[in-house]
Amino acid sequence: MIGFGFRSVTAVVAAVVVLAGCGGSKGSQMSPDEHAIRGVLSKLESFSRSGDGARICTELFTPRLAASVAQASRTKNCAQEIRAHVFTPRAVVNVNRVVFLDSSTATARITVQGGVKDDVSLVKFKNQWRIRGIQQASPPAGG
Repeated sequence: MIGFGFRSVTAVVAAVVVLAGCGGSKGSQMSPDEHAIRGVLSKLESFSRSGDGARICTELFTPRLAASVAQASRTKNCAQEIRAHVFTPRAVVNVNRVVFLDSSTATARITVQGGVKDDVSLVKFKNQWRIRGIQQASPPAGG
């Protein structure tokens, strides 16, 4: 589901797209991989605020996720779909926790606008963390 209080676009896009940013810091307790994941989520928020769908699709999403978004969209273009349905200049997102499933997969629980909680699935792709999917963990607060 597209989190952050936005309307669903399509079933596939709704299952894989999210705005995210860095929440509280653990400082020196944070592993290099957790720091990198929080950096990816911060970039997603930044690129979303600036309307840069191309960088989200090519730098932050896995190729498979970008292809799924494109295939599910009317335009068949990931960047255009993301730009049309995700961007907001005032996105506020907090990373609640990062859980490593193994050395190359992780899940980040985030809270976005309206109190929606989403689980962001990440994978190491060519030695960099990439977003491979999203699933809504809870409905918006009060709704």
